[in-house]
Amino acid sequence: LVDTLPAGSLAVSAGGNAYHYHGGRYYAARAGGYAVVAPPIGCRIPLLPPGSTRHWWRNRWYWYHGGCYYNYWDDTDDYEVVEAPVGAIVDELPEGAEKVVVDGKTYWKVGDTWYRPVYSMGGELKYEVVKL
Repeated sequence: LVDTLPAGSLAVSAGGNAYHYHGGRYYAARAGGYAVVAPPIGCRIPLLPPGSTRHWWRNRWYWYHGGCYYNYWDDTDDYEVVEAPVGAIVDELPEGAEKVVVDGKTYWKVGDTWYRPVYSMGGELKYEVVKL
């Protein structure tokens, strides 16, 4: 919980709820201040956070930053927070990932997104978005 929002934060909304956005983090008003919250699906921002990477998946470009996926909309020239595409692979887990064992298999969960560890052809540990 923070007392005040970062300077230059942007008021945004999704699903009828108000949020604030700054530098890849989303904030929601709480008693006594503002809490960092998971990126709200449907929220739109004018610019991607620094360090975002672009990924081609199932005939569509996605932008990724810190566990959040975005789609770009030409008509409004902004980026929308979308659900993580099942099957997408990331190099590292987002901040706050929790280890969960289901039926003897290890997964990692962040918000509503589940990841399973996989290895690249070169033997590097990666994480695949899965649906449980």
